[in-house]
Amino acid sequence: MAATTLRLIRNGVSQEFSLQSGKTLRLATQANDKFQLLNENGVLIIDSRTQVVGKDLWVFGDGSQPLFVLEQYQAWQPITDSLSLMQMDASFALGSSQPSAASYM
Repeated sequence: MAATTLRLIRNGVSQEFSLQSGKTLRLATQANDKFQLLNENGVLIIDSRTQVVGKDLWVFGDGSQPLFVLEQYQAWQPITDSLSLMQMDASFALGSSQPSAASYM
């Protein structure tokens, strides 16, 4: 995966990370974080190979080592609906830490 970038959007502020094969980036997550995985042309990557390990989300490129790990990802009510992610212009996104009462009905 050449020249891949991860953009973290937290509280309206963007931070970009250049991803390199063989060097796993680890990021602590917070409620309402949004992540954009961008290819070398700046186009949003929506479908990537992932694995949940404990509460962390491992995201892979072409190799067997993850490109990045989103720590405690599962603790923040991840948004997994593809249409919702596309509308948010996000590869990955988090909600709040408290599930709503409606999710139990």
